[in-house]
Amino acid sequence: TQRAIETVIWFWTRLSCIKFGWIDDFNIIIAKYILVIFRKYFKPLHDLQWRVQSIKGMCFSSDGSKIVLCSEDKTVRVWDIALEKEIHMLRGHSNDVVDATFSFDASMIVSCSKDKTIRLWDVKSGFEICVLKGHSKCVTSIQFSADGKTLVSSSLDKTIRLWDVHAEKEVKKLKHSVKITYVQFSPDNQLVLSCSLDNNIYIWDIISDTIAIKLRGHSDIVTRAQFSPDGRLIVSCSRDKTIIIWDVASGYGLREMKGHLDSIVDAKFSPDGQTIVSCSNDHTIRLWDVQLGMEMQILNDYFSTVPSAHFSPDGQTIVAYSDKRTIQLWGQLWNI
Repeated sequence: TQRAIETVIWFWTRLSCIKFGWIDDFNIIIAKYILVIFRKYFKPLHDLQWRVQSIKGMCFSSDGSKIVLCSEDKTVRVWDIALEKEIHMLRGHSNDVVDATFSFDASMIVSCSKDKTIRLWDVKSGFEICVLKGHSKCVTSIQFSADGKTLVSSSLDKTIRLWDVHAEKEVKKLKHSVKITYVQFSPDNQLVLSCSLDNNIYIWDIISDTIAIKLRGHSDIVTRAQFSPDGRLIVSCSRDKTIIIWDVASGYGLREMKGHLDSIVDAKFSPDGQTIVSCSNDHTIRLWDVQLGMEMQILNDYFSTVPSAHFSPDGQTIVAYSDKRTIQLWGQLWNI
């Protein structure tokens, strides 16, 4: 790699008619820049074949060793990455499972479904812990708080609900005026963001039970939004083909990123908050530099549709799935 860097610098200086080594600090700056760019590039690793109906959602465990997937076949499945095989099939839902995720200690999985229920599962045994009922329509998303004590859910019934994991009951209900498609805790668990069908993102203060900030900027339905790891930024994507980075404190849009040719269905920060991965109905996955607001790489391989893409907890792997019943892993070029 060092030799490649030296070669790039040598050709650059030759073409620019600059005497190589005219200032050592300049060479160091260029080398560091190339190192940063190379570290953010990904290449395909291998595929995992998945013989089930359409996958609706997926998530890594906190240690990166497992993936949980939910499907239209009413099941939640746990996949061991190292073994490359399914280790649990969790049955209980009576309709499509829409979302599923691990607790932060990876001891539990929570799932939600079109059957209007939320279910908690023990990862080690694969047994169902409890069923949470309260929503009157499809539960569209579910997430644990960072301490694992609380769940937040969203629904087409226009409510956000908080649930006590230990007591196995609903503890708070936030009413909205429109159907809610996605919800997420802030890293400090003080705020909740929601996406709805009115093209806006809402930030809720769960202490006062009020909307603290309304983020306006998209011209079509917001399909997904996510807090940055430090909670200072939000990334959102929309059917309007754009990605916007927002400042949480002010509610202002900082950067708008364009490049996708069709609706964007998902966008997420990398664990270090420096990169965004997005996927779209244009059949591509794209990587973006947060600071520059620029597209860095397009991963288009052979996907016909890409409903979701995720970074591993260490940021070195991207996992994506397509309607071809295939899960594809991408690894950082630097680490391969």
